[in-house]
Amino acid sequence: MPNHIFINRESGNDNISIFYDEPSFVVIANKDDLTSIQLIDESKKPGIYILLGDDKRYIGQASNAIFNRLQQHYINKPWWNKLIFFGREDGHLSKAQLDLLERKINDSKQKEHPVQNLCTPCSFVLFCFLLNQ
Repeated sequence: MPNHIFINRESGNDNISIFYDEPSFVVIANKDDLTSIQLIDESKKPGIYILLGDDKRYIGQASNAIFNRLQQHYINKPWWNKLIFFGREDGHLSKAQLDLLERKINDSKQKEHPVQNLCTPCSFVLFCFLLNQ
C-alpha cells in the first residue's frame, strides 16, 4: 500500500506532497515551492518530471538530479505553475528506462489522455511496474 507524506511549512507557503510505493516515489508541488524542493532527497535523484501550466504541459527527464532540470526550467519556461516528478527511491534509473517512461507518457498525451491524471492509482501502479522491469 502506498504511503503519503504531506509537507506543509508553518508559514503556509510550501505544500509538497510525496507519495511512496517501494521502490518508487511521486512528488507533487507548486512552482513557488522550488526552494523547498531542493531540500528533499527525492529532488536529488534521476527521474521524469511534468511541468503543468494553464494550457501547456512539458514532459522531461533528468538523468542526474531532477532539481537541476527544474531550476533551469524555472528560468527558461515561465509559464508553468505546478509540477509532478517521480523516480526510484534508490535512484537507479538508467537512461533507457527514463527514455521509455518519457515516451510512454508522451504517447498517452498524444492520445489526448490528460497528463494531470498521471497520479491516479492505476497509472501509479503502471509506473511502479515499469520501474521493476
